[in-house]
Amino acid sequence: MSFLAVVVALFLERVLVDQDEWRQARWLPSYLAWLRRLPFGEHLSEGLSGLIAALTPPLLLIALIQASLGHNLAGIPSLLFATVVLLYCLGPGNLDAQIQTFAESLEDEDDGLAAEIARDLLGDEPAPGRPSLLGQVVRAIPFEAFHRLFAVLFWFLVLGPLGALLYRLSRQLLTYAAVHGGLDPGFRDATRRLVRILDWAPARLTLIGYALAGSFDDTLRRWREASDAGAEPEALVGQCAAAALRVEDDEPLEEQDGALLIERASALVWRSMLIWLGLLGMLTIAYWAA
Repeated sequence: MSFLAVVVALFLERVLVDQDEWRQARWLPSYLAWLRRLPFGEHLSEGLSGLIAALTPPLLLIALIQASLGHNLAGIPSLLFATVVLLYCLGPGNLDAQIQTFAESLEDEDDGLAAEIARDLLGDEPAPGRPSLLGQVVRAIPFEAFHRLFAVLFWFLVLGPLGALLYRLSRQLLTYAAVHGGLDPGFRDATRRLVRILDWAPARLTLIGYALAGSFDDTLRRWREASDAGAEPEALVGQCAAAALRVEDDEPLEEQDGALLIERASALVWRSMLIWLGLLGMLTIAYWAA
């Protein structure tokens, strides 16, 4: 069932282009404010206890729904529920649609739209100038695919819908905490540590996929260098993904080279995804045959 849910969710992710609106976490500020208004609410927004309090209600709800569905009606309701939860967690933005729009904005010389998409991909203000912008976006594509797709899929396969939502909510809390100055510093630190733990295993599996789908020797060389330097999972993925594409760190790109590398970066992501799906499919067949 997990393999089928993954295939269906990925298909819908590529086909549905207007799904970003319902995957945004606009409910998150109101939810955190509600927690603070509860009795002892001040303690429910501090440190590790605050993080646990924020994550427990939605995760418990998902776990109860999944358990109640069970294997009723040949498991179809459970499959549909898992697919919907996974589709919500694969985001919030549609990476393919953003890449296509960015490429079209370059062709139309719409620098404003290109900068807006780059800002969303980077989570920060892009460097001025088209060569630098291209270089940043090319490196951001496989990096964004890591936490929008691969990490979510990893935790879905490990813990089902509960795992996918755990990762997505942790990411959303980290993003919110980074821009919300009123949150407790201990809460931000606990969220950052949780995301780092959740990133550890999928980061390495993602890099294996990038190495097989891209430049194997360059990826392994950069992996060893980054590991020796004690790079955290996010930095490790960012550096090794660039190596898989044979793009140097902070290297500006000419427009003609950048357009080609954007296609290569997108192809790298989906070749890696096919490797994941092929392995998962073989494991599923072996399980059914056993």
